Amino acid sequence: MEKRTITETFSQAAAWCVDTVSRVPSTAWNEQALGDWDLRALVGHTSRALSTVVRAIGAPADTVELASAESYFRAVSEIAEADANSVRDRGIAAGRELGEDPAAQFRKLYAEALASVQSVSDPAVMSVAGGIALSQYLRTRVFELVVHGLDIQTALTRVSAAEEIPPPEAALSEALTIAQHLAVLRGDGTQLLFALTGRGSLSANYSVLA
Repeated sequence: MEKRTITETFSQAAAWCVDTVSRVPSTAWNEQALGDWDLRALVGHTSRALSTVVRAIGAPADTVELASAESYFRAVSEIAEADANSVRDRGIAAGRELGEDPAAQFRKLYAEALASVQSVSDPAVMSVAGGIALSQYLRTRVFELVVHGLDIQTALTRVSAAEEIPPPEAALSEALTIAQHLAVLRGDGTQLLFALTGRGSLSANYSVLA
């Protein structure tokens, strides 16, 4: 995917998340959201899909070690498996860093991330799993924004009458493409295809990220 195209998709996904976060009631930030996370921690974790872009652009990589977004997720899954608590704790910490007005801070992070992306071409940047082209790293951020934006909306339906607004089509398509490719890389492509065409079903809590 060209950097210009993925930048547009990233911007759309992030703007959709900004709108979703803006609809969190001020009294709901401590409500349970996902696993060990309350809404503040879940939004904090989601905000890292923005703040890590700024951080990555500020840390150029000498070489590209990860050829694609899918390679990134496979590498990160091994890191997360080795230290499962770190993801949880980073989300909680990021939630605290959003301060007294999480929605406003989330919007600020979006503006900073978009400005950073638009200031460069397509450099190799350093991620937690190694060097990767910015265009591919942005694909991972779209995936995170879509998945966790939907998580936030799901949590909102339990605490308010907030309307569920689907992600932008291009962003949802990108997230699904990555999930599909990860399933194939795991050897689950046939199983996924059968499930999607009514010829079988996936196991409970199946995840391409496991």
